[in-house]
Amino acid sequence: DNSDDLEQQSYDSLVLSYTQNINNQVCGTPEMRDLITSAIRPYPESQATPGNACVKADDQRSSADSLDELADFEVVPTEKAPDVRTNQLLSLMDHIQQEKGLDQQGYACRGCNCPIGMIYGASSVCSYDGYSYCPECGGSESNVIPARIIHNWDFRKHPVSREAKELLKKYEDEPLLDLRILNPSLYDAVPELAATQVLRSQLGFLRPYLQTCSEAASSALRKLIWPREHLYEHVHLYSTFDLLQVPSGTLQRALEKAIKFARGHVLDCNLCAAKGFICEICRDPAVIYAFDTDATYHCSACFAVYHRTCIEDGGRVCPKCERRRQRMEQEQGMVLCSAGTDLTADSASSLAS
Repeated sequence: DNSDDLEQQSYDSLVLSYTQNINNQVCGTPEMRDLITSAIRPYPESQATPGNACVKADDQRSSADSLDELADFEVVPTEKAPDVRTNQLLSLMDHIQQEKGLDQQGYACRGCNCPIGMIYGASSVCSYDGYSYCPECGGSESNVIPARIIHNWDFRKHPVSREAKELLKKYEDEPLLDLRILNPSLYDAVPELAATQVLRSQLGFLRPYLQTCSEAASSALRKLIWPREHLYEHVHLYSTFDLLQVPSGTLQRALEKAIKFARGHVLDCNLCAAKGFICEICRDPAVIYAFDTDATYHCSACFAVYHRTCIEDGGRVCPKCERRRQRMEQEQGMVLCSAGTDLTADSASSLAS
């Protein structure tokens, strides 16, 4: 009997402890990636100053320590923030560099600062940063240059320094190149890239449907794209690896596979299918969707969707935007009318006095 009482007391204590914990925090199943990121996320360099660097470092350590205590594991950052030299090299990724010349760099190797050129020994020019290097730092490395792809659609390998080679390979998968900013005319010059952009736009329109439907559907789409979620999150953002896959059609096929899955889900799911549009111009009862980019027109200002033929025939403007414009003009007219009435009343009052 005594043992039964002890077991019951232990059980009651456990339940009480659990209930107290529930009352003190919101329960859920957060993503481990989010937990770790929030614990070790570095502060932007622009916000780091000598005066507050120690405080921020202490905050990061205390956050990681708290997480360790709760989860009983140690958070070990896998990668440090880029150093000054790395940031300098990354800033050159979208600009084609011209050869600097040995006199400009004082006849010294850019890497180790040893004498090069003239009587000192051979040197090689790195096509990535334009500087000359000694045989030890330059070597015989070669690599595609992202800036030459962006501006010349040039996929040839060019000689680079060992340091540049290491950096280019390390950041090859990182989406650092925004073509809309760097060279938007490239879409007009390269048909394969234009076709890729259409597919990315379609996937960008499909993504919200699955994300607002169910976790299973959203997770399935992420698995098809992972680890390149930027393909539908920022449709003009490319990594060097993405651009390398455009001429062969590999990237297009990956996008088409994801689009086929997402489109099939939207059309088969009652919840997603109900989020379509009715063309306001022709009033056709058939539901249309923004991801059908060949047949529909999507207004970037108000996000309304119409048949492409309806909006383009006769050069029509978006009816919804036109109503907004007229309403704003009407409201502005009412404000001016009211102001004029007040002014007239004030003038009459002044004359009367």
